[in-house]
Amino acid sequence: MSLLRNTALRTGNSLRSAPTLAMRSYATGPESSGTGATANSKGFKQREQGEEQKYIREAEAEKLKKLRETLAKQRSHLDDVEAAINDLGGNSGNQKQ
Repeated sequence: MSLLRNTALRTGNSLRSAPTLAMRSYATGPESSGTGATANSKGFKQREQGEEQKYIREAEAEKLKKLRETLAKQRSHLDDVEAAINDLGGNSGNQKQ
């Protein structure tokens, strides 16, 4: 019986000495650095602006590249047309009056 009693006492003691759970309190209000604190931080804003500027520069560079390719094709076509005119003997288009 003493074995049963010792086991019961040990079990009871371990239940009574269970650790208390800490409760976390949440602050409310804009001054608490709670919701949106990351988005409102200076470093985050600067990084986002830098990424946006990089995206815009890359997009504009791609547009400029396409425009230059189009211009090169049009110049090539214009050279072909001019050569065809010269072959026909109508060289008067290049002469000034």
